[in-house]
Amino acid sequence: MKVSLSRLGALAAFAMIALQSPAFAHHVMDGKLPQSFMQGLMSGFGHPVIGFDHLAAIVGVGVLAALSGRGVMPVLAFSAALIAGVGVHLGKANLPAGELLVGLSTVAIGALVVLRSGLGVTAAAALFAVAGLFPASTVFAQSAHSPEPGNPPALTTLPQDNNRLIVPPPIATGPLPDITRLVEPNGAPMAGDFWTSLDYLWWFAQPSPMSIPYMTMGPRTSQNQVLGNGVLGSTGTSVYFPKNDVTYGTFSGMRLLAGGWLDDDNTFGLETSFLLTERRTYGYGAHGDDTTQFFPTIPFALPNGAATSLLNQQLLAVPGAIIPSSVDLAYLGSQQVFGQDINFVANVGRTPCHAADLLAGFRWLQMNESAKLAMTSVNDVDGLFATINGADAVAVNNNFFGGQIGGRIREKFGRFSIESTVKIAMGSTRQSIDISGYRVVQGPTGINNFTQQGFVFTQPSNIGQRVVNRFAVLPEVGAKVGYDLASWCSFNIGYNFLYLSSVARANNQFDNRTRPNVSYSPVNYTASRPEFLKDNSGFWMQGVSAGLEFRY
Repeated sequence: MKVSLSRLGALAAFAMIALQSPAFAHHVMDGKLPQSFMQGLMSGFGHPVIGFDHLAAIVGVGVLAALSGRGVMPVLAFSAALIAGVGVHLGKANLPAGELLVGLSTVAIGALVVLRSGLGVTAAAALFAVAGLFPASTVFAQSAHSPEPGNPPALTTLPQDNNRLIVPPPIATGPLPDITRLVEPNGAPMAGDFWTSLDYLWWFAQPSPMSIPYMTMGPRTSQNQVLGNGVLGSTGTSVYFPKNDVTYGTFSGMRLLAGGWLDDDNTFGLETSFLLTERRTYGYGAHGDDTTQFFPTIPFALPNGAATSLLNQQLLAVPGAIIPSSVDLAYLGSQQVFGQDINFVANVGRTPCHAADLLAGFRWLQMNESAKLAMTSVNDVDGLFATINGADAVAVNNNFFGGQIGGRIREKFGRFSIESTVKIAMGSTRQSIDISGYRVVQGPTGINNFTQQGFVFTQPSNIGQRVVNRFAVLPEVGAKVGYDLASWCSFNIGYNFLYLSSVARANNQFDNRTRPNVSYSPVNYTASRPEFLKDNSGFWMQGVSAGLEFRY
């Protein structure tokens, strides 16, 4: 859409006439004297724009110059007059009735724009000079020496009225406002009605104790010389596994925490956390055949305490048996920890850089562990080969339930924070212990194929599930250092240690005194050993964490 210069000039003239009011003569400095060069510069640029009468005069000069087409002389006259007006003001010879003359010149320019009246070069230059002289003088006069209209000068003396009684305003009563909720210095610990955090855990667990050796190695020799093969204490026998307790290494995990205040004063709240570690496994194996120098077997003790081994018993009990063609032994263990707690939170002290809370609630922690010893062997009996598969397994499930109390302190140092937490729970650990075992014999014609309950450390005397409840204590301590990424978010690095006093460990449930079936036919087993041991011990986990905390 095209807009003609005449229409534009008419609109400008109307605006110039309509905006002739001292109320628009405000300034960016709000009538205050500039205190620096930059303030003075901004004052000079700002006043003609904010003061609509001055702005209208300048726009009108531009429109009239475009309509008249008289070259650069009128514009130069206007610019020279502006400079002259500044000089008049600096010489403290301000022109009288400046604002009135600015208004009249604006009206005159607007009328000429509407009428499109032609002016000579001299007349146009004179008009433009007047239009520039008075705005320049008044702009600086208002900026430097007088407050803007509508802002009266400050009173130097207060009016005195001896006959008037001055009554002070009433003093407010009632509870004072909680200003601590309005103060959040650099993300103070009490900021926010709700909070949540997610941490990655890198923890270590107490090694799983091994009460008995599972695998021994002995020299592969003739039948007569091998009768001591694999027996603890015999010449040439060495413990192959375990040489130490089973260590599962580092556990990856997570801890999720969420809480919130239940009252407006942020003094009473509720908080819950969930802990989960990965399921770690540990495997170990041994192999022996006609080509290996050493031969693996499983050591144990007879019910009377005499040391022996599975290979030794096979060679003694089975006529015509020789050293197996091959044996594979394997151990597989696993461990996992998870749990949850829920606590009421009571704030007992808070400043912008300090917070102290008491905790009371309920805690649940579960530690699961398993152990399995398996063997596959190919055996020669009078030229007939039979394959034996057997395994002993135990799985324990430890569930702790108890009441919990604790405390937490948090200190702020700018963007950094330090937090320490102590919890202790007392209750009961429900220990569920599941022991199982089997032996499968497969052979050619003449050898019975059968499956039998029990292998070496498991027999009908201890196979099954048992539940034991024990009193337990679970303390946990933690500390972390945080850095505020924003007022509502922080990054944390921490350390935690927890201990459960009563747990059942998987590897401690095998009874070393036993009498396994070594024949190639099923046997009705009626011995009292191995027995259910009901072993009980402690368990700890510790490690570092890293994560984010959000408060909102």
